[in-house]
Amino acid sequence: MRNFLNVLRRFKMASFLNIVGLSVAFTAFLVIMMQVEYERTFDRCYPTASRICRVDMNRGEGDIYASVIPQALANAAFTSSPHIESYTLLNSFTGKRYVIVGKGEEEKGFKEQLIPCYPDLAKVFEPTIVEGVAACLEDPEKMIDKYIRDIEEDMRNVKAETAAVMATETKAKRELSECQDEIAKMQRYAEKALTAGNDNDARRFLEKKGELAGKQAGLQQACDLAAANAAKMKEMHDKLEKDLENLRNKRDSIKAKAAVAKTQEKLNKMGTSVSGAGEAMAAFDRMEAKVDRMLDEANAMSELNSETDSIDDLAAKYDEDNAVSSVDDELAALKAKMGL
Repeated sequence: MRNFLNVLRRFKMASFLNIVGLSVAFTAFLVIMMQVEYERTFDRCYPTASRICRVDMNRGEGDIYASVIPQALANAAFTSSPHIESYTLLNSFTGKRYVIVGKGEEEKGFKEQLIPCYPDLAKVFEPTIVEGVAACLEDPEKMIDKYIRDIEEDMRNVKAETAAVMATETKAKRELSECQDEIAKMQRYAEKALTAGNDNDARRFLEKKGELAGKQAGLQQACDLAAANAAKMKEMHDKLEKDLENLRNKRDSIKAKAAVAKTQEKLNKMGTSVSGAGEAMAAFDRMEAKVDRMLDEANAMSELNSETDSIDDLAAKYDEDNAVSSVDDELAALKAKMGL
């Protein structure tokens, strides 16, 4: 320790630089390791973290990527692969909204930050739901409409692709027809040249006919392939259109069932309220019976109290009778004295 202090006193600047350098290096090491640990574990709060991916978009600004993308592009990316199990899209730019909860006198309102999202949010992140269930995000009527819109979008894409394939088939047929017309034309010119005795001209026309015949084989192959593709696309288009019509019919049926279910749920709640009212009436009857019993007991006690006279009351009763008798005797004696 003494040697260390001597070195510090003797080589102050060098010791200072060494200590500062070690401190800076240790601090940099800690900061780097903290960042590495964050990058390694920042999403470990989600049970499905190893299978979650985020879709970013490059807007042509170098290597800058952003997760702000149009909804249509996001839907196209989500549905581009069968390996995508679930997907969600968040919109954090809606700001605060005024929310009203409760009914009647218990109605309350407050502002809350709302973030609209696709209902598969719970499937993607699997959060711990403190109250309620994740199924509440899936309103059957709204989900049916969403599925119909997705299929209609697919229908529009298939229709556009079908139109493009049919246009390719039409072009191939037209080119094949033109090539066949050219072959027939070269054949006529060769015959005319032979009739005129020009063998060289006839040979040139036949050579051109041979070239066109080779071209015709390729055009025929392309035309057959285009026709097969157009037939497949047309079949796919017709099937998707039929399925879409069936789904639309089912949608009306499902919505009708949902409306009946909601009505039944309201009736069940009303039945619960009626049952509660019946219980309240029964409790009211019990209270009334209790009050009647208390009143009867009070009346009975009053009667018992009036029937049981004290000794003083009885004595006063007989004293009053004696007083009345003495007054009557005195009055009779006075009448006799006066001769009345």
